[in-house]
Order: sequence, then C-alpha cells, then structure tokens
Amino acid sequence: PHIKTGLIWGFIIVIVTLMISPLLGMPIGFYCNPWSIAGNFFSNFCEETIFRGLLFYTIWSSLGNKYFAIIVSGIIFGLTHEQYPWVLKGHIAVIGGVLSYLTSKENSLIPAIVTHDIADWVLDLFL
Repeated sequence: PHIKTGLIWGFIIVIVTLMISPLLGMPIGFYCNPWSIAGNFFSNFCEETIFRGLLFYTIWSSLGNKYFAIIVSGIIFGLTHEQYPWVLKGHIAVIGGVLSYLTSKENSLIPAIVTHDIADWVLDLFL
C-alpha cells in the first residue's frame, strides 16, 4: 500500500506541476538526462530521510502538533531549494507539506520517497 500511495501522489504532483508550470515561468520541453534521474534516486532518499524522517518527526514529537510540523517542515524544504525562484520555492514548500502529511498518514517514509522519485523523474523529463 505504501508504494501504491507514493505512485498515486507522485503522478498527482506531476499533473498539477505541469498544469501550473507556465504560470510559474517554466517552459515545458523534453529533456532526457539519465544522470539527473539517477542522481534524484539518491538525493531524494536523503532529502526524505532528513526532512520527513528527522525534521518533521522531531518538530511533531517536540511540539505535539502534527499540522504545525507539516507546515514548518514544508516551508524549510521549499527554502532549501535555493536554485529556484521564490514562486517555485512556494510550490516546492506545498509539495514538502504533502510529503510530510503522507509520512504521518502512512507512518512510513516509503510513500514520500516514492512520491518524490516519481515526481522528479517525470518532471525532469519536461521541465
């Protein structure tokens, strides 16, 4: 069930991101970079371990407020993507919140890792 949840949410993020990308100033094309895809596998695992496994759970357990932890960890996740303009950082922060919510709902990092991988692998082909 964790992988299925991750696949579903990964494709939801892909569809929404592709729909709003022109509004974010991101042109859609086709770019195939196998190194980027391979790199995402490792970096996404690390990001999910840090942002959901460590940061989100630490905030939640320390303050006892899951929704505050979702919001804060999402914002920090968005802000760490320094290579993107502010409007895109906001979109990434929302995605970070979704990933934290999935982690809390499923009590597992697997849905967030799969979601993150699917979203990045597909989006890197078009953006």
